[in-house]
Amino acid sequence: MQSRAADIAMFASGRIKPKFIDHGPLDITTYDNKAVVTGVDHLGGTAYGHYSEMYLRFTDVWVRRDGRWQLVTQQATATAGF
Repeated sequence: MQSRAADIAMFASGRIKPKFIDHGPLDITTYDNKAVVTGVDHLGGTAYGHYSEMYLRFTDVWVRRDGRWQLVTQQATATAGF
């Protein structure tokens, strides 16, 4: 688990430098003012001075608040691909 502040600090420091994120097919299910999004992303970039690429299968939970969608939580696991 990583806090939002720690995640932002990691990118701001330059330790993580994304080059691309390609989204695979998404599955989106809504429940009134809530939504669950699942899919696989292909990411590439530099982390701590080393270039790498990976696929991440993810689940995002969103809530519609004050007329906009806000991410509540995200879980991602490395996987073989799309």
